[in-house]
Amino acid sequence: MKRCMLCCGVSLLLFFQIAWGAADVIKAEVMERRFVLGLSQMVQTQDGEFRLAAYKDWVYIQKWKKQDYRKLVPGTCPQWLPRHKGQTDRWFYLFLPVGFDGKSELWIASTDGYYLGKAADGYFRVNSTPVLSPDGKTIVSVYRPLVTAAGNITRISVIRLKPVGNGHDSTQHWVYRADNVVIQHLRFEGNDTVTFKAKSIRGDRAETKRISLKSLQPSSSGDKAAPEK
Repeated sequence: MKRCMLCCGVSLLLFFQIAWGAADVIKAEVMERRFVLGLSQMVQTQDGEFRLAAYKDWVYIQKWKKQDYRKLVPGTCPQWLPRHKGQTDRWFYLFLPVGFDGKSELWIASTDGYYLGKAADGYFRVNSTPVLSPDGKTIVSVYRPLVTAAGNITRISVIRLKPVGNGHDSTQHWVYRADNVVIQHLRFEGNDTVTFKAKSIRGDRAETKRISLKSLQPSSSGDKAAPEK
């Protein structure tokens, strides 16, 4: 893949946020407090060498534990991609906000601080760290309510990735919704089954749930979530 500049798909909103945005360097202890408070999320490589965190629509990188987090590229909700043999840098998915309605584009970036290109055509609603299927063709994530006006409905969405430039957008499916629950331990079993624990905010009991993705309906609307499983 060739390096590419941030394209016209990213709105002026993002540029204003960049211009007036977050600090270039954030202390490790400060970022850790933000994780605890739910103000940011972190993902690390399997060997623990690198960590990514998102804050104020920027992705930050920490190289080795306890070091400062440094501003890397604009984006939210990063997730690592598998490393290829002989690859010197590391690549990751991230979402770039493109407007006021919460929609984002899916891109790929490098730990060297540049974008490699779009990972999918289409627009998506994502506000938490996604999980990748073993074959890399599906992304699943929890969509949490950020304001009380939206109610307290938590959803799970699935993005089936299609090749970029083939004339077809990748589709975001809404496969689960529930009121007043906390979703934990979201993961794949194989490439077509998702499991997680759903815990009521009013109780201590967590219920394990399993959703098959083999027969997804072609809906991209957040208002048409599938029935609870």
